[in-house]
Amino acid sequence: MRIFLRAHAAALCVAFFVGACAVFPSLIAPLAIGSAYHGMQFGPLDDEDLYRARIHEILDGHPGVVSAFFYEYKNAPLNAAPFDEWMYAAPAFVFGLSAVFLAYKFLLPALLFFLAYFLTRKIMGGEGREAAFAAITAGLLVVIGIEFIDYGYIISLFHSAPPRALLWTRPVHPIIGGLELFGYLTLMWQIIRGALTEDRPLHYKGPSFVVVGGAGILLTLMLGYYFALGVALSVSGVLFLAYLYLREYRVVREFLYVGCVAFITSAPYLYKALSSFGGEGGRAAVMRAGMVFTHTPVVNKALLVASILALLCFAYAYFRGAVQERKHEWMFLGALMLGGWIAFNEQVITGRQIWYPHFVQYTGPLALVTLIIASFFSIRPVFPRAWKMGVGALTGLCLIYSLYMAAFVFPAREADFRALQRYGPLMQRLESTPGECVVFVVEPGEEASRLIPGYTHCDVYLSGFIFYAVPDERILHDYLLHLRMNEITPTTLPAYLASHDSELRSNLYTDWDQLFGLDTNDAAWMQGRMQYVEKEYATFVQPDLKTQLLKYRLDYVVSEAPLSQKILAQLPGLHEMPSAGVFHLYSFAK
Repeated sequence: MRIFLRAHAAALCVAFFVGACAVFPSLIAPLAIGSAYHGMQFGPLDDEDLYRARIHEILDGHPGVVSAFFYEYKNAPLNAAPFDEWMYAAPAFVFGLSAVFLAYKFLLPALLFFLAYFLTRKIMGGEGREAAFAAITAGLLVVIGIEFIDYGYIISLFHSAPPRALLWTRPVHPIIGGLELFGYLTLMWQIIRGALTEDRPLHYKGPSFVVVGGAGILLTLMLGYYFALGVALSVSGVLFLAYLYLREYRVVREFLYVGCVAFITSAPYLYKALSSFGGEGGRAAVMRAGMVFTHTPVVNKALLVASILALLCFAYAYFRGAVQERKHEWMFLGALMLGGWIAFNEQVITGRQIWYPHFVQYTGPLALVTLIIASFFSIRPVFPRAWKMGVGALTGLCLIYSLYMAAFVFPAREADFRALQRYGPLMQRLESTPGECVVFVVEPGEEASRLIPGYTHCDVYLSGFIFYAVPDERILHDYLLHLRMNEITPTTLPAYLASHDSELRSNLYTDWDQLFGLDTNDAAWMQGRMQYVEKEYATFVQPDLKTQLLKYRLDYVVSEAPLSQKILAQLPGLHEMPSAGVFHLYSFAK
């Protein structure tokens, strides 16, 4: 251990720096507002509340996390593996979820940096300072430099836009998938080198149980995030076929062992998941979760540029006669790049793809690692000074951006964070209630409805998270009830829908093209949805409101403003309870 720490001391210091910059905005936020802080954690990235709710579902005694927001569907078939959520929930049973969230915003980005550094250094096979320097740069590019791939965002920074929080600080995804992917690739490289080395150490005579078993288990864990799994399988497939073509049967054999371990450990989940996606209901569920049915190829600009640069490095090394001595290293780099292209384009053959833009979270970092290693093999031996200057510039850029991000992410969002604290007393009040409960929130959007399952043991009556298990009848009922509780009348409904198109999309979409307005016939679809809602609402408002509200389980009604006398008159027996901060809490007399 002492030798390991000494060999990687510089990288460990940089890992600490990366983690400190990543956690700093979340650490300073409650301190900056002092007594105004009421327990609502700083979470500036999209869907942090979603992942918190899924983790909290485990803490509430539902380990399968089938329905984190709705009470009625918790026993539906398992469809999305909650392996990654369990990595938060397990320590949260002891330390509390808020403490784990804060600790992981430091620990996980730092660990991802070190895994990327370690993989890079292993592939380069160098123990010198230049190899360590290059590997540190690769690690920084994976964790920090991924922000530079989004050129639109970078341009916005030069127009005074505030920096965004680091992608890898978002809980669960993509950070856990990134750790699993880089750990898996490191083990796969270890398998290749071990199988090809004649004078292998004792534990490499035959497949190492730890290495092969670890790779198989990591592959199973990536079932928790399709995008990490897709990249891992694509890279593995390329490597398997390449070594089969070269007749390196020892490598092929150990790859097969990895596949066997993954199949055995994942079989119970795969059986349940595949069973839950059968029929029209299963098709509707996967489309609502982001699947599209297409054979259209995808060209990712960042991956295209990286591929061209990597090919130029390879061609330069090839014409210098420096490829054969590192044949397996170049093959591995080629698999990283080609695997990215396959992940983006497997739908050309299968006809099915799940929201391909998310693959950039992993193809981008792997492309950056590839370019650093390719330049190390091709440019550094011939132009060492220019190579050092280029790599040094990238390192400096990442370090400077880390400090910039750490310093300015919170100040740009302080007003929103202060406003978020008004939900704190409500969460504490609901968490103190006995047993399971369901809350209907009367609000213009759904901010409180998104927060309640993540901070309390309660579920919500209405939610936009309808990816799995929620039937169409319930989705329509909830949206119409949302309109009615917000006192929208059939007369005012057309104008309301026209000015709240995003709300309509998020409640009544059937695929993500509709959700994000990317459908080529989007205008016609929107017009049809509006007419459909208007027709259904005319019928929905005829029964009394209480009957509609109590169609599904309900324990509490929450509203930031007092419910109007018109609404209260339609809900006999509903009485107000002691207040929860600025919110009014109601329940039916029992």
